[in-house]
Amino acid sequence: MRRARFKVAGQFTGGGYTSATITIDRTEAALFSVRPARRRRLYELPLAKVAEFVVWHCVKRELADKRAAKKAKRRRK
Repeated sequence: MRRARFKVAGQFTGGGYTSATITIDRTEAALFSVRPARRRRLYELPLAKVAEFVVWHCVKRELADKRAAKKAKRRRK
């Protein structure tokens, strides 16, 4: 299988918004790689870890939203 490549914008270097190239290697290795623009450094993770991070982040956000709604409801009483 071929690699999928995408150009995205975000805060990758700790400063302002820059671009980065994301590469998804769909072979047996199943790697997710990010290379910020004008940088030599390549960051790689297995796709399974990336999926775990996405789910964990979404669940954490949902719980925070529920807590905020509960707190707002208590304030209205």
